Amino acid sequence: LTLPQNRAQDLLRRGRDRRIVGEELTQSGSYLCKEKWIAKKPGEMAAFEPKEADREALSLLLSAPNKPAVNDLFEMAFSTRFDGPSAPQIETAAELLGGATAAQTKAALNSIKRTILRCAYPASIDPPGVFKLLPEGLDEKLGKLVTQIICHHLPAWKEALVASQVSGPRLLDMDWRVDIKTSSDSLARMAVPTCLLQLQVQEMPTRVGEMGGVDTISLELNKESLAAMLEGLDKIRAQLSDVAQ
Repeated sequence: LTLPQNRAQDLLRRGRDRRIVGEELTQSGSYLCKEKWIAKKPGEMAAFEPKEADREALSLLLSAPNKPAVNDLFEMAFSTRFDGPSAPQIETAAELLGGATAAQTKAALNSIKRTILRCAYPASIDPPGVFKLLPEGLDEKLGKLVTQIICHHLPAWKEALVASQVSGPRLLDMDWRVDIKTSSDSLARMAVPTCLLQLQVQEMPTRVGEMGGVDTISLELNKESLAAMLEGLDKIRAQLSDVAQ
């Protein structure tokens, strides 16, 4: 779901002193994922700013037995970002946190989720930039480990965030071949080359966080139809290039 730019700017202006609940609003004015943001001004999202509670919750990671356990907690927090962790997952996470309570475990996973989304929002970010986004006063060694884990997973996490947004059908793959007809009910159509085009399309999801089904569309195009389609695509590419400039 993409909002017109003027509508997005209006939401950002009115959101200075109120909470925008449902999905986060990106700089381009499009919904990225189902989270909570407080929009202060265009380009600034404050709901995931580091808080004292985040430092305390993330410090629980110091009780993890090893680095893979911390990595598992980050992957769990991201994978359960929409519906939250299940009871068995909370039990597993509590064990990884050295026997933390259920409340402490939930707080840690929520803080990890906020930290991931805070780092995923910028268009590009390097390890020092990730480290700066961590809560102040966090243990330095733990901060370096968290930075390493986030930087390792960030490309895949960003791709998953974009893929989970509510949007129109998305082209996943394309295959084509040229065939020569050897039989037809019309002599004039014999030995005419045709292009067989197969498009793999992901259907529009109905809810944020859910993936739409995949459908395959097959087309048979003659030379004239293919030329018309390519001409239309060329015009689209030219318009996109003008907008990008």
